[in-house]
Amino acid sequence: ESRNPAQTGEILGRVPLSHREDVEQAVASAKEADPAWRALSRIKRGEAIERFVDIVKAGADEMARLVAREAGKAINEARADVIEGIHMAQYMFGHARMPYGQALPSEIAEKDAYMLRKPKGVVSVITPWNFPFAIPIWLISPSLLEGNTVVFKPSEETPLVGEKIVECFERAGLPPGVLNLVQGMGEDVGWPLVVHPDVEVVLFTGSYE
Repeated sequence: ESRNPAQTGEILGRVPLSHREDVEQAVASAKEADPAWRALSRIKRGEAIERFVDIVKAGADEMARLVAREAGKAINEARADVIEGIHMAQYMFGHARMPYGQALPSEIAEKDAYMLRKPKGVVSVITPWNFPFAIPIWLISPSLLEGNTVVFKPSEETPLVGEKIVECFERAGLPPGVLNLVQGMGEDVGWPLVVHPDVEVVLFTGSYE
């Protein structure tokens, strides 16, 4: 159960409580989706993020109310949380058509040296309750743009906001397995994501627990 911390008798909703087996399934799904997603052009991946922005903007008031009720924020703070996430996703969409490498100087005149970023693979994203919309978008949208697939574990204090984020990305047309959601506690879900051998990158903000 997810409850309103300001009105603890109010049950906002219920989510499945994930365990290690769900982590295994989510990581396997992300790994399976990885080759096709990274093969998609960077611009096409950026367009999916743009569609996500349009969906969130159309329902921004509803999202802000959910953030306020689940995280216990004042409504103006909740709106700011949503706006920050929108701005980050817009920023990443803008990067879809920008150069994503660098030419490097060499001591040999005839030598061309350059650096080009490549996707790593499966990324785990573990986020806290206090910015339940903005922080996930700060971590998920760059990961997706760069061609990685994601397993996302929101805070157990704000699971419904996390669920809503994933719903919006699904509506934006992400292929199955590109963004996967697990819900639950750090010891049951977070830690298995951190140590999983098929997870190449861990993006984490939160307490040790």
